[in-house]
Amino acid sequence: MGLWVQVQNNQVTACIDTPPVTTNDPNWKPAIEIKPALKPYVEYYGQAVFDTTQNPVTITYPVLEWDSTTAARNEADAKAQEAKQAYASAIANGLIITSASTPAINGTYALEDSDIANLNAEASFISNFQEFTTMNTNALPWITMTGVVTFPSLPSFMSVAKAVAQYVSACKLAANGIGTFPANTVQVP
Repeated sequence: MGLWVQVQNNQVTACIDTPPVTTNDPNWKPAIEIKPALKPYVEYYGQAVFDTTQNPVTITYPVLEWDSTTAARNEADAKAQEAKQAYASAIANGLIITSASTPAINGTYALEDSDIANLNAEASFISNFQEFTTMNTNALPWITMTGVVTFPSLPSFMSVAKAVAQYVSACKLAANGIGTFPANTVQVP
């Protein structure tokens, strides 16, 4: 797919990316863009310049430099956006938890806000009452991203709650430039 420009009196009056309806009109000419590489966060393209004496018409873009303050802000904004995307990805992928001693709790745990709230509510209930909210101190079924797991004991649940809290905390810190994003796999007792 090429570009086409309409030239009247040596001035470009239109630029389209599909062939014109009527290709017999001598005012429509094929065009090509010439865009030099940019230094990220430092340079940007100026307004297009059309050379109508060329066939095809050339469209060039002058490379301009941001002032140092704007360049630094652009770079910081881009890094912040990358960190935000990395955090969203880490949360969306969940935390893979395995336990050699309690394989019934192996699974990928969801980390969205509602999942964390449910996990925290259960952990708080356990801390206050030394039992699961199901009123059964022997087992608690829990839905994960990979299916239902069953916690056979209060300590097994608390080890998962702790691992999730530490992982999410490390991800939040990394998203704010403190440390790096951890692997999304952890082993618990």
